[in-house]
Amino acid sequence: MDVKDVIIKVQDFGPVKEAQIRLNSFVIFSGASSVGKSYLAMLVHFVYRVLLGGELIDFLQSQKINVEELYKQFESLPTENKDYFFRCSASDFKKWVGKRAIEYMQTTLGNSDFKGKVDVNFVGLPDFFTFELRKQNALTEDSQVINKVFRISLKELDSFGVYLEHDVSIYPFAFLLSRYFRIVLNLHPTDTFFLPPSRGAVVALPDTVRYTLMEGVGMYKEFIEDMSYLKNRVERFVVSDTSKKRKPNFPLIDGVISIKDNELFFAPSSGKESAPLPISAVASSIKELAPLAIMMQKSVLGRYSILFEEPEAHLHPELQIKAADVLAQGLLSGAHIQITTHSDYLLRRLNDLMRLYILREYNVKKYESFCRKYNYPKDLVINPNMVSAYFVSKNEDGFSVVEQQDVRNGVPFDTFDTVTDKPFYSSSILYELIDTIRSDENN
Repeated sequence: MDVKDVIIKVQDFGPVKEAQIRLNSFVIFSGASSVGKSYLAMLVHFVYRVLLGGELIDFLQSQKINVEELYKQFESLPTENKDYFFRCSASDFKKWVGKRAIEYMQTTLGNSDFKGKVDVNFVGLPDFFTFELRKQNALTEDSQVINKVFRISLKELDSFGVYLEHDVSIYPFAFLLSRYFRIVLNLHPTDTFFLPPSRGAVVALPDTVRYTLMEGVGMYKEFIEDMSYLKNRVERFVVSDTSKKRKPNFPLIDGVISIKDNELFFAPSSGKESAPLPISAVASSIKELAPLAIMMQKSVLGRYSILFEEPEAHLHPELQIKAADVLAQGLLSGAHIQITTHSDYLLRRLNDLMRLYILREYNVKKYESFCRKYNYPKDLVINPNMVSAYFVSKNEDGFSVVEQQDVRNGVPFDTFDTVTDKPFYSSSILYELIDTIRSDENN
């Protein structure tokens, strides 16, 4: 299901003069190198960090909320069950998002000179977010009464609340605000994950070196933190019986990723290896895809909004096609995904999956017949309404132009055809010339 309206507008954003990006379950950025695709993808990722709670502590602190003082004032109220509340302006929230977005980009890129203007329009927000604090009794699971439990609620959430037995902190306020965004904007994920370029090299490093990198470019610091949290997530395997766990299939690597002493190992499904290999000893493609493999093995892929830079990196064309299938699996499980790509193989497959959805809507029998005949996985489709696609290119004055593409029949990629057709044409002419010369020599 597509996201309700969140529109991101930018001006003078790195090389991008201006652009308007609509949040959606699947956001695709294509185009040449050095035109600003990654900048725009990072910005979308940042907005998800805000909505899912990763940045909301900073916002609440910017509102100068003194939680200790709030707690003292509440304790001094004479009436036992009386509410005490404070509220935050939605207008202040929007201003904070625009300012914080640039700070995030500077940190993520390791470039304090990065400039730009960001305006995020969240359709349907109230004028204020109103938090209520109530002191009341509560029952435990075994019906024991707990006195003076603190119930924090957000008025806009129909009084959904969080109960605390001890002093109030700022974290429940951020949790409630994030829950509000998820409900109002129709968001399934609860966490974000950043898969930056060349991540495979970072995956292969030992812990001591990885944590040294946390002082460097912010995107790799975020990636290392995301990986640390992922490795420690509770597994959610579907258990078919007491002796065997059924693990989700991950078609891009022929084997299983395991975690021991916080390090990754790879056990091939076939071959002569008797023990799992350290991740540093395996192919670049496996290193690059290890985070996704772990998400699928733990059955938590659908809980993430993922920025996936160049899914095709280090992959053979056959695996690039399978990568598109994995992205579709993620979308079907509830994940939200942002990608940058240069791969026509990847886009062609994504287009096929969108067109299969359209075919299924028109004629189920023809859809099923097509899947059987051409060996497409049944029900692995992408609803075009879940997709926003943008093509980024340079204009004559050196600034990047961002074109929103019509994806009703798939993502257009005429520029790929232009680039690939020219060398194919010249190659065929060259072949004919050589063939003619050889023929003349023989005569």
